Amino acid sequence: MTTRRNRSRRSHHQKQQQPHAVVNAFAEAFAQPPSADVVLPDVAQPLSEPPQPATTATAANQVALMPPPIPPPATTIQPHRQPRRILSLAEKYHAPLRHLMSWRDGLTYEKNYQFSSDELQNITAQDIYRWAKFRVYGDPDAEEGVCPPIHYRVNSVLGWKRAISYSMPNNNMQWNEVAKVGNPTRSQQMARLIRHMKRFQTQRRGREPQARRLLTPAEFERLIEVYWKLPNRELGLCAAASSTLQLAMIGRMDDTVKFREPDLRPYALYADYAFCGRLPWSKNVVEERDTPPQVLFASMDTRYDVHSNLGIWLEYHYELYPGENEFVFSYSGLDDPIRIKERMSRLLTDSLADSDFILDRPGLVGTHSIRKLAVTFARGNGCTKVCVAFNIYDLIH
Repeated sequence: MTTRRNRSRRSHHQKQQQPHAVVNAFAEAFAQPPSADVVLPDVAQPLSEPPQPATTATAANQVALMPPPIPPPATTIQPHRQPRRILSLAEKYHAPLRHLMSWRDGLTYEKNYQFSSDELQNITAQDIYRWAKFRVYGDPDAEEGVCPPIHYRVNSVLGWKRAISYSMPNNNMQWNEVAKVGNPTRSQQMARLIRHMKRFQTQRRGREPQARRLLTPAEFERLIEVYWKLPNRELGLCAAASSTLQLAMIGRMDDTVKFREPDLRPYALYADYAFCGRLPWSKNVVEERDTPPQVLFASMDTRYDVHSNLGIWLEYHYELYPGENEFVFSYSGLDDPIRIKERMSRLLTDSLADSDFILDRPGLVGTHSIRKLAVTFARGNGCTKVCVAFNIYDLIH
């Protein structure tokens, strides 16, 4: 019994020393010239490697026996994308004026062509009136009181009228038909055309409206769940956070994508439960007092909870792009709100148009549908129209 116990102890001790013997043998092999014979212990050997080329026994060759170091992975630097230039008001209003002049003169004007004062003063109210009927009815001699609008609705005509009036030399004057002076868009003919178009729209005759309806609560919930399941994790988190913030702030997508870090602050009274947000760039905001801080509380339903969705997005985003970027929803490191809006809008449109997405009722839906959902909920709970216009209602679902 004693002999067997001693043998087992001796074999166990040898097994424990084998790894150290292998390490020492490999150390001696690299310390000696390559021509020296080294006998390794009788242990399981790893798979053989391809033979190394013969070298002379020098100190430099001893270093060459070691495998070459693995180079560090190349760091990809995010390219800086120049923000897209925002068009000025004159550039936006130039297209209807160019279309009018091309139709009247029978010429094709370039996109950057600047009309002189003499050319603009030659425009009459009859020119604008016939041009507007040509676009609406397809015939400049059509009877606006008899024929329903075919191609455009009254809001389009009002937009053309406003754009052309911007470039008129005397845009503050009412058109005088006798003296042929003043603003030709402010004429009796244009007023009559707009009045008849409104009457036809009220009767639901003519061109169908293209307005987007509001999303139902069930549709909004399904939309957030679609965002959560996107293969692109970054895009899904960004879209869910921006949509819940848009709903809570009763804002437009144009306002939400411009949400910046300085406008995100904790709520002083309940710093652990709420935070404040502002949308000072909304189109209805003229003065600073028009955009007071809005207090945003959490929700029991994570599909409406701006706290959880925004918090997860910020944590994920700052790990990917720790650099300075003032925009909160800077997807893929973008610092251009126009490009951010285009990406979010395209994702929303594709998600709602997908065959697997179930809509509760027919109708057109789009980026403005989320705001209409918030407005309907706020007005149904006692909020006035003025408060909704300036986003002064805290939507808590």
